[in-house]
Amino acid sequence: MNLQGVRGMKRMVIGVALAALLLVAGCAGSEMQEIRIKVGGVQVGQMGTKSAEDVLSATAAGGDVLLVLKGVDVTTRRYEVEAGQPVSVPVGRYKVTGEWKKGQKLGEAMYNAVYAQPCYSVNAEITVVEGQSEYRVEGKYTCFALVIDYAECEKYRHQNVSNAEWSDFAWMQRVGDWGVAYIGFCAQWGTNGKYMVSAVPVDLERYEERQYGLVNVAGQAGVLVESGKWYKLSAREVTFQSGTIGVDLPEWVQGW
Repeated sequence: MNLQGVRGMKRMVIGVALAALLLVAGCAGSEMQEIRIKVGGVQVGQMGTKSAEDVLSATAAGGDVLLVLKGVDVTTRRYEVEAGQPVSVPVGRYKVTGEWKKGQKLGEAMYNAVYAQPCYSVNAEITVVEGQSEYRVEGKYTCFALVIDYAECEKYRHQNVSNAEWSDFAWMQRVGDWGVAYIGFCAQWGTNGKYMVSAVPVDLERYEERQYGLVNVAGQAGVLVESGKWYKLSAREVTFQSGTIGVDLPEWVQGW
């Protein structure tokens, strides 16, 4: 091994030794427990795409969230770990937080981000005890899913800014005969104008385009959309009535 390699090995050994000393110093007087934390309440997996639930599964969040553990009783304790990975911490109570927004941002829907995968957050508390190595915390979606059935609708159109020109909603992730887009909440719809979306039917003879005004503030007029829920828009069915139209003409009268 050359001199540069020897120096590198020395630095690595010194770094490991320092890390071990810091770990021992920070945990002195506390019982240690290796734990794993798993996140529940969010959909993971792949399957066919024959329904709205299927397309949601096919585009589920594809990575583990980075969790931050902060001591409740001993506030100087702080640890970071990916969900499902082991970490050794002193026994005690911890606040567990994290946010997953790694899905690709595709665009914006009236000041709210459109993602290819759903975003979610974790905000929970656990009590680490001796002998228990696995803990589960609940994740909550911070977006809603806009779903389309291509057997019914050719596309959706929208007004990306209040009272703007209508344009195609271009960010659907198509899987089979279904599509989905995940829209997060950072701006209000309702108090600052509704987000207008319309459903364009495949069958233009029996159905016609239908407009919807979406809001994300309770109590506002419109269709209320909420985090963790999916919504599919439908076109308006045209009512037909068979019959004949008769024309009644007035009688001729003398002009003068």
